Amino acid sequence: MNQPILHKWHPVEDLPAGYEAMASTELRSLSEVWLEQRESLQDSAALRRFNERLQREWAIETGILERIYSLDRGITALLIERGIDSSLIPDEATNKDPNLVAGIIQDQESAIDWVFEVVRGERPLSTGFVKELHSLMTRRQATTSGKDQFGKDVEIPLLHGEWQQLPNNPTRVNGSIHEYCPPEQVASEMDRLIAMHHEHESKMVRSYSPRVEGCCRWSAVTPVAARPPPTRATVIGNPCGDAAVSQLGRWQAATTAQW
Repeated sequence: MNQPILHKWHPVEDLPAGYEAMASTELRSLSEVWLEQRESLQDSAALRRFNERLQREWAIETGILERIYSLDRGITALLIERGIDSSLIPDEATNKDPNLVAGIIQDQESAIDWVFEVVRGERPLSTGFVKELHSLMTRRQATTSGKDQFGKDVEIPLLHGEWQQLPNNPTRVNGSIHEYCPPEQVASEMDRLIAMHHEHESKMVRSYSPRVEGCCRWSAVTPVAARPPPTRATVIGNPCGDAAVSQLGRWQAATTAQW
């Protein structure tokens, strides 16, 4: 029996005509206040420590959200406070080897630094950057979990820095399908998405929500080879379905004042 399609994929779309009317004057005012505050705080030790802890928190939570590993709340708080160290992770606090978990988190923390190179304008956003980011974040992951056509759990080799090569359309708990971009369309859709981004940047389009472009548009493509095609999956939280894409969405959501 064919499963119903709740969301059908369609090519990524640019901003609608008259998008200027969607501008948020409140957001612009808030960004100006933030820029003023940032100038006064940027050299403070307290802000540097806050940013270090925030990056560690993002790095840890990325793997938990993507179900790469599990960590209990207490150990998560300890790692955020004291730094990423496998000696702080007891065997019973995670479902993977503590050394592997610490290494994955360190890779994800390094990826955040890469992302902020783009934020600071030191590196342009490109499809090559997305692939490199994916390679960095997944370099210690040999396989990824999924389900075969019979619904059985399987481990499949994870391709590093590659666009997805198989369909990846999650099944919701009600049995309906959320359809993502077909593999054969991913490369061209990513080219279009990056081109749109640079066009918006050149036109100084800053009035729309960065989270919209940073998450929803990326999730419409779901580009990188994060998982095999699941036959049963629960879609929760961020629909992007990939750690690298999730990180980009978080970055853009967190740096509204700079976009």
